[in-house]
Amino acid sequence: MRKGRGDSADINISPLIDMVFILLIFFIVTTVFVEEDGLGIETPNISPIDKPPAEAFIIHLSKGGVVYHEGVEIGYDGVVRSLRRARAAGGLESVTIEVDRQARVSSAARLLDLCKEAEVEKVSMKTSPAADSL
Repeated sequence: MRKGRGDSADINISPLIDMVFILLIFFIVTTVFVEEDGLGIETPNISPIDKPPAEAFIIHLSKGGVVYHEGVEIGYDGVVRSLRRARAAGGLESVTIEVDRQARVSSAARLLDLCKEAEVEKVSMKTSPAADSL
């Protein structure tokens, strides 16, 4: 049988594709991967902390002028006593006074004076709208 001009000869390329995949697998398996050296970093020697920092002693001042510590009413008379007790226990590094936005400024100033009387060096003050809900 004779082929005419319109007929095209097909070439089977599946053995060629098989051979390419076999060569690819061969080169992947036999390749030696170079390990790159990283930068030499010397880390500093750090000694562990002897004592973790103590949490702040928090005093709440409600809008009615009532003083709380840890949800318990301590009053102005109990502030200095509580601060000195915390200092004797070794857990007093700072005091945070949370003041209700509607509290009187004179009440907050009185608490600052009591902290000074108890010889507290680090005192911070912040306003809190929900301080009287304790």
